Amino acid sequence: MDTALDIIIFIIQVITGFVLLYIAYRLFRFYRTVGFDKRFGPYSVELLEDDSESFFDMVSYYYDKVQNYLSKSLIKIKIFDSYSKKYEKYSYGKRVNAIDDMNYISKKIFIGLLCVFLLLFSCIFRYVHVSLLSILLAFLVGFFALDVYLIIYDRMRKNSIEKDINKAVIIMNNAFKSGYSIMQAIYLVHTQMDGAISEEFRKMYIDITFGLNMEVVFNRFADRVDCVEARYMATSLGVVNRTGGNIIQVFDAVERNATTRQRLKEELSSVSASARAMFKILVCIPIFIIGILLILNPTYFAPLFKTPIGILCLLLSVIIYVLYIIIIRKIIYVEVDL
Repeated sequence: MDTALDIIIFIIQVITGFVLLYIAYRLFRFYRTVGFDKRFGPYSVELLEDDSESFFDMVSYYYDKVQNYLSKSLIKIKIFDSYSKKYEKYSYGKRVNAIDDMNYISKKIFIGLLCVFLLLFSCIFRYVHVSLLSILLAFLVGFFALDVYLIIYDRMRKNSIEKDINKAVIIMNNAFKSGYSIMQAIYLVHTQMDGAISEEFRKMYIDITFGLNMEVVFNRFADRVDCVEARYMATSLGVVNRTGGNIIQVFDAVERNATTRQRLKEELSSVSASARAMFKILVCIPIFIIGILLILNPTYFAPLFKTPIGILCLLLSVIIYVLYIIIIRKIIYVEVDL
């Protein structure tokens, strides 16, 4: 009877989790829509006047209001002000003031509180006692979840730029051969490409429009994207700008270097594809087995948390697992340096 009740409770919890994820997804889509509306609204014509306010409008309004109030309160505390500086790199040149960095801290606090709420909801629903340690752990998991997302998003963005920068160099080189200036070549890359690389070249075009030196503009671009090709491009243009020279020959060398690096990366990726796939499978298998065991028998790992030897074994297992991931990644993932 207890087993059947536990299964029913687990099914209800899974359904509730999916409902909450769907609500979070809808809120995320709505938040993006509001951002696009603020961005393109002044340049569009509204055909219909609608004064009604939807539920998501109200949620977004109050959320932004509370977030701004919390950010303005936290920025007065020196510890939070110093901690928020590390998130400046995730603004990608869109930062206006220090409040933009502090908004990341506010979002982390909101996510942490949401995780605590979900924990309390789950424990109350199952009539389970909630400890202070569990609440603290849930808050920390939610608090650092945004960091994991930002790291993954930043890595995906850099990979996208590294993949597209070779095309950008080819477009600029062909533009120079057609008689275009550097400013026109940059604008051509912005219009002909999309994604993160187009956004970065748009920022470069704006910097040049406001009168910044060409060398400064490309150095800022290389600092933002943290890419070898971008650094090589910035250094080459800096040398040409100071000493003079044929910019077409310089970009021919940049294009050859970028093409060679891209070809080597593709060859290494094809050679190590099976090894990387096996590495990912072996990393996921322990997590998958632990999840299955927890579903079938939630108390299966209880002795690991109740005895000193169990805690020691658990710590050793986690350390060995993390060391395995680090060592195998160093062996499989090879960087191309030219």
